[in-house]
Amino acid sequence: MSSLAENKGKSGKATILVCQKSDCMKRGGTGVCRALESALSDRSLSNEVTIKGTGCMKNCKAGPNLVMPDKTRYSRIQEKQVPALLDKHFADKIVEKSENQREVVISTVSIG
Repeated sequence: MSSLAENKGKSGKATILVCQKSDCMKRGGTGVCRALESALSDRSLSNEVTIKGTGCMKNCKAGPNLVMPDKTRYSRIQEKQVPALLDKHFADKIVEKSENQREVVISTVSIG
């Protein structure tokens, strides 16, 4: 699945949509947003993925609601589920970054 190729905004970044309306925020939306920011940073994806707050997604009773770049919708998301969601949807980019970082380390060691 090539998640990042889909749902890219004007900046060329993949976009995760998160409902910012009161019902979703009362049900933990603020924590989900913080968890998304933290998990993206931990995976070195902050420059490739944007989090965009939206209006009502018409699923208020099942909030917080979010939509991943491949258009997969999630409801009743909890902070603790966020890292696994990112690993699932961005696995190709996380692996690619890890391999690139290893190459840099190996070439640095070889040169030195």
